[in-house]
Amino acid sequence: MKNFGIALVVISFVLFPSCNKEKNPSNERLIIAISSDVESLNPLYSFTYFEGAVTELLYLSLVQHNWNYEHGELDTSPMLAEAYEWSNDSSSIKIKLRRDVYWSDGEIVDAGDVVASFILYSHPDVQSRLYGMFKSFYLKNDLTIDKEKTFTVETPFSFTINFKEDSNPSLMDIDIPVLPGHIFSAIPFNEIAQKEKELAPITNGAYQLKTWNKNQSIILTSNKNSFLHQTGSIDEIVFSVVPDYNSRLTQLKNGEVQLMEDIRPDDAQRLKTSGDLIIAPIEGREYDYIGWSNIDMNEYKKNGKKIPHKIFGSASVRKALTHAINRVEILSEYFNNFGQIAVGPAAPIFKDLYNSSITPYPFDPGIAKQLLKSEGWKDADGDGILEKGKERFLFTIYIPSGNPARDFASKVIQNNLKAIGADVKIEKLESGVFFEKMFNRELEAWIAGWSVPIPIELKVYWHSNLTENPLNIAGFANEQADELLEKLPLVKETEIKNRMIKDFQNIIHQEEPVTFLYWIDNLTAHSKMIEGISVSPLGAVHHTWKWKIKK
Repeated sequence: MKNFGIALVVISFVLFPSCNKEKNPSNERLIIAISSDVESLNPLYSFTYFEGAVTELLYLSLVQHNWNYEHGELDTSPMLAEAYEWSNDSSSIKIKLRRDVYWSDGEIVDAGDVVASFILYSHPDVQSRLYGMFKSFYLKNDLTIDKEKTFTVETPFSFTINFKEDSNPSLMDIDIPVLPGHIFSAIPFNEIAQKEKELAPITNGAYQLKTWNKNQSIILTSNKNSFLHQTGSIDEIVFSVVPDYNSRLTQLKNGEVQLMEDIRPDDAQRLKTSGDLIIAPIEGREYDYIGWSNIDMNEYKKNGKKIPHKIFGSASVRKALTHAINRVEILSEYFNNFGQIAVGPAAPIFKDLYNSSITPYPFDPGIAKQLLKSEGWKDADGDGILEKGKERFLFTIYIPSGNPARDFASKVIQNNLKAIGADVKIEKLESGVFFEKMFNRELEAWIAGWSVPIPIELKVYWHSNLTENPLNIAGFANEQADELLEKLPLVKETEIKNRMIKDFQNIIHQEEPVTFLYWIDNLTAHSKMIEGISVSPLGAVHHTWKWKIKK
């Protein structure tokens, strides 16, 4: 066993030397421009994309993933695990660890670290990003993983994970960055969140932290003792914090940085002609939508009753609104067609489960008017605004400020809806205020977007139990959809599961709980000098230990 009395150490923050401004990156260094600094380099608290990208380089997981383009799913293989074997009934998995992996303080990585990591991630006092996510495990009342029931440690490098009855575990259930148990065991669980920024990262990954100069840079240096290290692996990877978009773009053009994400579509077209850069889209991970409150949220908050919203409670009205909006124009004019029209929450990248038989509702104001008329909406007084009894077809669509894409889209949408008799106001809210109101269900209509997890997750966004599924902001409710969403986690056969997800997509398309606008490509630009890079739905900064600089 390891020495459990190791004292805490404090990170020394040192000044970051100025970036090399050579046109071509050297073999020793590659610079990635990011818009803001990360909050944490501890996997317990790494919530954002770039936090995950950095910690992937610092901490190994039991397994690793690549994207399978043919089927649109993850290909999973061993990483820290040398091998694994499921029991015949998939109720347990036996894992054999590599024996050549060491922490940066010299301690060997063993089964004790893995077990300690699962307990850390699942304990409420730690407040980790994964708390409450271990539903396939034996749990205590506070949702901590039950160590005695779950883990059987045969040797320091071999152990078995036992899953609870009636669960349907997968390799995703064991995919956590493993932490140094000998370090965290010395800290009371209820103090870890407070002290995590004081802890020097003790890591076991392909790279180690060299320096972290807050709001300027994170410098990682290659761990040449790692089994992932290859001849020609990049010695240093620098995440350079450049808040201003135009400054990032200038540095990219000048060769001061070699990779930048979130390139604007109009800039992507120009960068294509530079000759030094490759534009690569990350497809199918983000979509924008217009949210419509399916129910009267005031009534729901007051007494828990789900009463249809006076305007948006009808599926026919929601379909009419979708028919009225020229999504193709927005996608073409603003995004330069870097994306595609959305028909539901399942991305086309998930090829085996995507329901390709569903076609988008076309832009057709005539159909929109017919649908509204069938629901009793008419312009009785001739003022150009529809009415239904004493209710006017009038509402406000809220958007977050500082988002040019949604600003552009909102103007097109406002004009489109005016043409069918809707009096629509657009109101911008500061982004913090906007999202607070959205999650509190205080907005009747709004434009927002979702990033889609891999593997796909649907229940939390679409199940009618709004308490347990807080991301169902619109208050969508459908008994058939609920039944499918409840059964999905219990189904083991992939073909049956995919068929169920396709059936769910049909329900969503018929109900149109929101107007699905478009899937947006996250455009990445990187130097042609980088070899081995694979920009996929898993991201651009992924498995960077495989990257090399072209000679």
